[in-house]
Amino acid sequence: MEIYRGLSASGNDRIGPTDSPATVYFYLISSSAVWSVDFAGANGSVGFSAGVTISHLRIDILSTTFTEKNFTIQLLSPSGDVVLAEPAAATVLVFTSPGIVGWMPSNVTPLIDNGTSQSLHLLRKEGVYGVVTITWSLVLNSSAGEVVGVSPTSGVEVFDDGIDTLHILLSPLSEEQPRPVQVCLAVLNSATGGALLADTSDTHLLLEKVVIIADSGSAYGIVDLSPANCSVITVCSHSCTHIHTHLMTFFSMTLFSKYTVGQKKLHRFICAISLSNQAIF
Repeated sequence: MEIYRGLSASGNDRIGPTDSPATVYFYLISSSAVWSVDFAGANGSVGFSAGVTISHLRIDILSTTFTEKNFTIQLLSPSGDVVLAEPAAATVLVFTSPGIVGWMPSNVTPLIDNGTSQSLHLLRKEGVYGVVTITWSLVLNSSAGEVVGVSPTSGVEVFDDGIDTLHILLSPLSEEQPRPVQVCLAVLNSATGGALLADTSDTHLLLEKVVIIADSGSAYGIVDLSPANCSVITVCSHSCTHIHTHLMTFFSMTLFSKYTVGQKKLHRFICAISLSNQAIF
């Protein structure tokens, strides 16, 4: 802990002389936090050399309880170029917290695509005491079934004592068959070590985070023929005697992009469909 001489409580403004040496005594007074149980330190004194404005005293915190406790440091018997300001006592709160854990929010939805990996970030706030274990999983947002095309889809992450950030790398898997876009949720399932999971109403730490898994390496899409808007053009030979072998009908089709989540982007294409059911784009 820091003790100031000749400075304001903020430690920024000079309010008194510091030209001569000074000494002040201190005592540690137990309260709900008990000496040798919740904290350790010896009564003693701190000294200031001429011109020195800050001195330190050491107190070791022993408590591992999750209940808030307190003890008092009392300054007294100043000597030399120093006087005690009021109050000459400080209350020290002892609160051991393993923290609250959640996903880090972002303005961009993570997209896992061919050749594109993304990291999800786990944060531990309001305390970093002890080892904390978190389990999580990827689930489909709007349907049953398993998430495919990405690894890992679940895991157990460990915050070591004093650690407040972990990174989880999600990578796409190569598959022979194309797969549809999957809108998933990365969900935190449980926590150990006394840590709490983020509340569903928390906007600074998220219990669930949206993740998109795509497959742009394979051509796919949903093609709709719109009868109300299609244009039909008949092309035949000059004599029209072999119309069945030369007939081609041109349709205006609409291809809905599956890559855009939340809105459908419409792309218009003209394609020719022959009587052999082959489409030419």
